[in-house]
Amino acid sequence: MGSRQGTWQMYADADSLYDVQKTLALIASEDLNVAKKELRAGTKRIAEERLIPALQMGANSSGVPIAPALAATARARTDRVVTVRIGTTNPKLSGFKRGKAGKRGGRELLNPSGRPNSKTPQKAYSQSQRTTLAFGSDRGPHPSNPVNHYGVPRNDRGHWVLPTVTANGTWESVVNGYTDLLNQLLRDYGKYR
Repeated sequence: MGSRQGTWQMYADADSLYDVQKTLALIASEDLNVAKKELRAGTKRIAEERLIPALQMGANSSGVPIAPALAATARARTDRVVTVRIGTTNPKLSGFKRGKAGKRGGRELLNPSGRPNSKTPQKAYSQSQRTTLAFGSDRGPHPSNPVNHYGVPRNDRGHWVLPTVTANGTWESVVNGYTDLLNQLLRDYGKYR
């Protein structure tokens, strides 16, 4: 909250999840569920309109051969903060097939607590392969791996994800959109509106 010319105005400055929780504490209790729903929808919209297109452009210009195919798998998550997942679907790469997980490929397994596992071994294997592809396309091969499947050298700072997110304009655009979203929620649903 801040004071300007003798009147109190509420505004949000979100540097951390703690700041988001402080902002939500300023929402009137009867409007809290509606405000949270709008917050989740707004963060997804910010990711879809600002962050995912920037990641796709960064992947296309990164020089990593498989990065554009993996950037096409980026999906926004519905959360209180802007969240993007890369590798949630199978990339359109020649040779990438849905995984085969041995003899039990189609049956559900039991997890350690005895309940059915939500992922079949086939799905788990595919997800593991997508995660490896996404991580490898950004960071390059693991230092202990003598084979480079990614066509780029090892880079701990990343080839396209971190450089794109921290590039001038991208991060500021996402933060400004998020701050504007929180301020709009305070204007619409704040206790002192």
